[in-house]
Amino acid sequence: MTTYPTPSECLAALRARDAAGEHIDFRHFWGHTQKNPHHVDAACFSQFFPARFVVDGVTYPAAEHFMMAEKARTFGDTESLDAILVASKPAEAKALGRGVTGFDEETWSAVRYDLVVRGNIAKFTQNKDMGQYLLSTGDSVLVEASPRDRIWGIGLGASNRDAWKPSLWKGTNLLGFALMEVRERLRQEGDASAVVAGGTDSAHVGEGPSEKRRRSGEDEPEDTPRSARGRTQKKRSVVQRGP
Repeated sequence: MTTYPTPSECLAALRARDAAGEHIDFRHFWGHTQKNPHHVDAACFSQFFPARFVVDGVTYPAAEHFMMAEKARTFGDTESLDAILVASKPAEAKALGRGVTGFDEETWSAVRYDLVVRGNIAKFTQNKDMGQYLLSTGDSVLVEASPRDRIWGIGLGASNRDAWKPSLWKGTNLLGFALMEVRERLRQEGDASAVVAGGTDSAHVGEGPSEKRRRSGEDEPEDTPRSARGRTQKKRSVVQRGP
């Protein structure tokens, strides 16, 4: 069974490559507004980007809704869950998620990364154009260049020269690494274009060890870095070296 590296392992490998002088192809992104509404671009990587998908019979208008709904489920807060599921905007879902009762930081930190991976598997398999765009990034290192988020992003904007030096990042880039894992999972399906076109009604396409392990500025999800436990080094690393 394929296993995947933790975000901390991805970051350590990236820093080692940079220290060795290897050229790294970075793909920075931030924000959820497309430059051209008729063409998919990196805005689709945002948790706030409007992208409807279905998981276990429940429809979510954006990945942020899924993340916050799973947060409410994790702590058994059905009232917040119901409100999140009918929230009209991702920002509203995020605000509701911050108010989840019974929240425990350690518990959430241990599961949130895998939940974001799971939600994005559904998002990118059920939205064909977005899935194809994600695959088109090849082996680029995806970096959420948010100057405000040091958890899901790097705490730096793309215009900051330190955003190109992993050793100088102020954040852990969890969203970037999660999207890279989703990208690799799409590849693992074999005929990725067929998988993306399938439009399945749950996130179980590409489901693997992440789901079995138990795993916000406006555009960022919230919270603090997760522990690295429970994830082992993948045979073909998500943070890949060149050919």
